[in-house]
Amino acid sequence: MSKKIQYGAASFKEIVETDSLYIDKTSKIYDLITKGSRRFFLSRPRRFGKTLLIDVLSEIFQGNKEIFNGLAIYNTNYDWKPYPVIRLDMSSLDTESPKILKESILYMLKDVCKSLNIDLTKLTSTKTPKSFLSSIIKSFAESDRKVVVLIDEYDYPILKNIDLVTSSLEDVRETLKNFYTALKSNTNSIRFLFLTGVGRFSKTTIFSGINDLTDISTREDFADLLGYTQEELEKYFSAYIDEGAKKNGISRSQFIDDIKNWYDGYRFSDNEVKVYNPSSINMFFESGTYKFNTYWISTGTPEFLVKLLSKKEHAGFDIQKELLKERTDFLADNILNMSNLDLITLLYQSGYITISDYNSTNGRYRLDFPNQEVRKSFLSYLAEAFLDTTKEDLRSYHGLEDALLDKDPNKFIEEVGKFFHTVPFSPRPTREFTFQVAILALLYNSKQLKVDSEVTSSRGRSDIVVITDDTIYIIEVKVDVSPDVAIRQIEEKKYAKKYTDDHRYDSYSVVAIAVEFDSKTREVKNSKIKNL
Repeated sequence: MSKKIQYGAASFKEIVETDSLYIDKTSKIYDLITKGSRRFFLSRPRRFGKTLLIDVLSEIFQGNKEIFNGLAIYNTNYDWKPYPVIRLDMSSLDTESPKILKESILYMLKDVCKSLNIDLTKLTSTKTPKSFLSSIIKSFAESDRKVVVLIDEYDYPILKNIDLVTSSLEDVRETLKNFYTALKSNTNSIRFLFLTGVGRFSKTTIFSGINDLTDISTREDFADLLGYTQEELEKYFSAYIDEGAKKNGISRSQFIDDIKNWYDGYRFSDNEVKVYNPSSINMFFESGTYKFNTYWISTGTPEFLVKLLSKKEHAGFDIQKELLKERTDFLADNILNMSNLDLITLLYQSGYITISDYNSTNGRYRLDFPNQEVRKSFLSYLAEAFLDTTKEDLRSYHGLEDALLDKDPNKFIEEVGKFFHTVPFSPRPTREFTFQVAILALLYNSKQLKVDSEVTSSRGRSDIVVITDDTIYIIEVKVDVSPDVAIRQIEEKKYAKKYTDDHRYDSYSVVAIAVEFDSKTREVKNSKIKNL
């Protein structure tokens, strides 16, 4: 068996000392710390390995060479000169108000002083976060020693309070902006500066004056600095893959394909390098069950995103249609504006959608959910928000699943109608996307059905596809539009061709189901079933 996996490990030293698994990224890190700029910023979704990266950088800059024995950086010409490391974890702060935030930063800086054996009485000023940080840096400059500053989750206080009233959020922003200006005024005393976070806010928003901060969030050479590539997955987790394939009774290649479908798909640059969500992969293999589940999403509900999406849905926003759009200059323009948060940008930076395709000829980007894990969970969250229901209500309703397993599409339509009778009445008209999201959320809870949405064909995308052990159901949802139109759409756009051309489904039946809803009453108005 491979080395053991420490899920959530943020201490590189602990990983080494317990002989646990570490995916060697140190050749990339060597390039980062020895070439070009010495001041960097990296944006990645939560639980994507940012904190562990910060810890690895800390060990390197403290000169702890031997801990890297056996890794790529160990045999390079790096000089391993030790530096004082000022490490700030902004996610540890209390952010209930700007006043509490300031006090929390001061406490954090006192802890930094303890770790670096700094005598507080000898510092110039400890009254404000800015002056305190500046004094710490200057205390080393007096003895001709430059410092390394590593800041993790720099934007946490903002994202934590994103739904505050504008004036309060502005106060939080100003507090951070003022704090970070200490980095500008002491730039000559800083050997290396590295900041991580989820959001890419404009430099003038928070980093005013740090003009030489290099953003590597979309750089091709650092696209796989965090996350696992396909090659890394198959190399480092090889024994786990073999055991999982055996446990699931399938071939190694099929098991790898399933893992890829569930957890791969994140793309952060123009090049085609995609990476797996490291949190999901570590939890998947560490569990030992080798059952596909929504590991990453379960570590934190994107409540503020769901709130924003719910508001947008009321105004006619449809994420499925948004994902069909082609965008130019997406990565260059992918900057958050606090006064008017762009939902697509926020979803991308938070890890709920990613780049699915980039055409270098015309410079156009396409976006999509990165994988099955995110699609399944996120649509479930949307169903809760849009229908004023609960996750437990969704998980306890098995009528749709049972009907399809019993090969009874008429019963399926009946069960769809029953479910919407249980949903609280809404005075506003309900749109197609809301019905689609609700049906998907119900089907995704099944352990026996293979479910997907927005499945691409050569001529379009089908709403929902469900595969049982012998039947493929292609489901189209319409609102105030005849189901005949939906059936015609399925046939003309050849939604079934993807499956009828695949020999794995030679013995399967293909059934089209069209359901028409009434936008005002939320009832099933008409339906149609056709064997294809």
